[in-house]
Amino acid sequence: MTDTAESRVNMEEFFKTVGEVRSLIGKISCQAEELERRHGVILSSPNQDKKNKNELELLNNDIKKSANVVRARLKAMQKNMSVEENGKSASVIQRIEKNQHSHLTRWFSEVMRRHHKAQISFREKCKAQIQRQLEIVDKVTTDEELEEMLHCDNLAIFISDINSNAQISSQALSEIESRHQDIICLESSIKELHEVFADTAMLLEIQVRWLPHMEMFYDDGHE
Repeated sequence: MTDTAESRVNMEEFFKTVGEVRSLIGKISCQAEELERRHGVILSSPNQDKKNKNELELLNNDIKKSANVVRARLKAMQKNMSVEENGKSASVIQRIEKNQHSHLTRWFSEVMRRHHKAQISFREKCKAQIQRQLEIVDKVTTDEELEEMLHCDNLAIFISDINSNAQISSQALSEIESRHQDIICLESSIKELHEVFADTAMLLEIQVRWLPHMEMFYDDGHE
């Protein structure tokens, strides 16, 4: 196979990967919007049935799975596009590849940033609902105490303490337990998002180092 033919095959494979990654990022963006809509439904209707909870968990897991695939493919693309060590300007093909990779990485970063922001917002709103229910029965808690409660696996101990000092309705207890469970489910997702951000930040940093090479190519081509 000639160098030209091999380059053509490589570029076809590259753009196939670009298309797949673009589709996955678009899918994540749509699913993240749906997840945010469902969060709103949960907050307005505290007592959700098990089916809705399971669907929410499946949606969240699918987002994480797709995000990990995108992260892995972006890293693999970056690994195969190192600027030549001899200091020569990047080729036309390299420039095309890096521009595509840069666009996908920045889009992915923005989609995941919005998703992360929505997750944090949902957590804070769940926390606020728990706080309101506690205030109704004159259970005053500091933010630190509330966070300690949210990270407690055995919520029954905390609930028992509430009932020993005030009579709380079963509806209020149910809402506290539901919001607590929502937050517990969110924690692992938020932690995984931090790992995605770390890798994406690294890719963006590498792109900054690419800029001088891209500018050198541009200048050489327009002299």
